[in-house]
Amino acid sequence: MRLVAPPGRILSVDIIRVVAIIGVVSIHTLTAVYERPDFYGGTVWWISNLWNALARPAIPLFVMLSGWLLLSKSETNIQVWRRIIFRLAIPFGVFFVFFQYWDSGNLTLSNLTPSSLFGALLQSQVGILYFLILMMGLYILLPLLRKVFQTQPVKIKLGVTVAAIILATVATAGEYLTATFIFDSIFLIWAPYVGYFLFGSLIRDLTTSALQKKFLLLVYGIAVVLSVYLSYIALAPAGNSVSGFRPLGSAAGYFDHPLAPNVVVMSLSLFALLAQLNTRLLAHQKRVSGGITCIATASFGMYLFHLIVISFLEHFLGFAIDTLQIPLAAYLAIKFTVAFSMALIISVLVKKSPLLRPIIGDPYSKH
Repeated sequence: MRLVAPPGRILSVDIIRVVAIIGVVSIHTLTAVYERPDFYGGTVWWISNLWNALARPAIPLFVMLSGWLLLSKSETNIQVWRRIIFRLAIPFGVFFVFFQYWDSGNLTLSNLTPSSLFGALLQSQVGILYFLILMMGLYILLPLLRKVFQTQPVKIKLGVTVAAIILATVATAGEYLTATFIFDSIFLIWAPYVGYFLFGSLIRDLTTSALQKKFLLLVYGIAVVLSVYLSYIALAPAGNSVSGFRPLGSAAGYFDHPLAPNVVVMSLSLFALLAQLNTRLLAHQKRVSGGITCIATASFGMYLFHLIVISFLEHFLGFAIDTLQIPLAAYLAIKFTVAFSMALIISVLVKKSPLLRPIIGDPYSKH
């Protein structure tokens, strides 16, 4: 692995990717403890609750970073569609078929017919690959957003962005209240994230003073504490919990959703802080900055591979809570470390293979 950052890279961009992928792996590591009612209220459960709260901005960070990088970029429509096909559609197709096979538990591919795959796709049975569909929708919209959004003054951009985020937050709350998840459709899943995408671009036009950064840090801290407390309420054992915050059909509890108010505030404030992070001192630490770049360039592949690693650990190696006699804290630490490290190694190796490289789209070879 190359541990020296190549010239021309933006270290703050790489840091955002690293923070986001740590969050993604963390979320799927913590589920085994965080969502178990028999662990609720224990010391390790509280640790997992806090860790989970810190990890929840992961997907919004990726979306905002894409807006930061792409909305101001000059591209032809052909270049946009090449990005959609080679960086998103091909990896989605490969991993969609693989996950359908992996989840079926069958040793043959006989049940994976075109009709069954198409049916699973229409029913949005795509698991973590929803992120790729989400980004495809935003990329398809990209030429229009560039044409309309970038020609407006900053005040108009800010107003449109805030309105989009508020509408998405209200719509998400409405879905949970009515238990009708229309935005889980593969055709609409991108829509609530337009505000995040625009916000990423908006940050390029804004600068924050030292006092404003301190305020953002305070806001972020309050949102984290609020998220921990709200999860404590929502996940309380039956009879005390607010069961409506996780109705049947929802992929996650309401306060864990990327568009819940607490996560929105966390995500926006954290991205604003990281996007304007002063990295001059860090850039001189070649090994550290090189390590950050190594993880950042592998982050898309890590997203695709990490759940396979976790599943392999649990189901094939028996590394599950109920089959191990080790402390919960050690279980989480080992599981995260192994999942993160193995996903990184696999992603780096795949990127080095011209034959395998297309399956992860190699989306971050350039900014």
